[in-house]
Amino acid sequence: MRVLLSLAVLLLPLLGATSCSVILPADAVQCEAAEDCIARGFPTDTRCNQQVCEAPPYDPIWGCLGMVEEPVAVPGETHMYSQLVVDALTGMPIPSLTSRLCSSVDVNCDAPLVEDVPITADGRMEVTVISGFRGYFEMTADGFMQTLMPIGPIVKDSDPGAEKVQLARTVVVESVARTAGFEVDPTKGHILALLASCDGFGRAGVSFSHDPASGDQFYLIGLSPDVTAPASDESGNSGVFNMDPGFVTLTATLHETGEFIGLQRVLVRAGSMTYMDLGPSSGP
Repeated sequence: MRVLLSLAVLLLPLLGATSCSVILPADAVQCEAAEDCIARGFPTDTRCNQQVCEAPPYDPIWGCLGMVEEPVAVPGETHMYSQLVVDALTGMPIPSLTSRLCSSVDVNCDAPLVEDVPITADGRMEVTVISGFRGYFEMTADGFMQTLMPIGPIVKDSDPGAEKVQLARTVVVESVARTAGFEVDPTKGHILALLASCDGFGRAGVSFSHDPASGDQFYLIGLSPDVTAPASDESGNSGVFNMDPGFVTLTATLHETGEFIGLQRVLVRAGSMTYMDLGPSSGP
């Protein structure tokens, strides 16, 4: 899974911050070997140079478009998936955090695959899954909006150094929505999405749509959600508030040309926030 949306960006206006948070640190690792680049969707002749994918003359930002292939599961193998989860306000572990691992088709997680996902003292979820697994974590904590985080297909062990997931307190989500001029409807669901390029970073100039259409779509422009903006700014942060519950497909395109970037189908549940990455994928 690519880098997850950092809610710290949405919190900055409420905290009075003067600088913008980033999704990845400047020295983010793209690869350790050429195979990592290929897994991201770069051509097979891509090289890993100082942990950066290079495929001259391909553009490292959008050069993988149209060449992304679905990851291939390895029958009989299992992989360790881990993800650090913290409080978006404090950056610290959340003592009351609990998590369940659910099948991608189990809308209400009535039959969790893991009822109580192990969470380390520093807030890291750890679980072993079969190769090719698709599903989602259902995360719950006192004072926080329930969060759904889709994962997969998982075809290798996850990177323990990957960006942390920052959960938002319910009052913060409600405050952010009000800055865009609407109230959070508890009977609806919500999405926060990172519009990412081939290298996993959020990018400007990306538009997205969602089907079936419902709710209030926005892009984070500067430090505020903007429901009138046509595309993302350099953060790549976006989302939809007050969506009808159910499965929804989000499709990302380059705003200027309309070129297809990627799509993803995710679950929206009433009273919950779904975190997702929306980056390059195989064709629609």
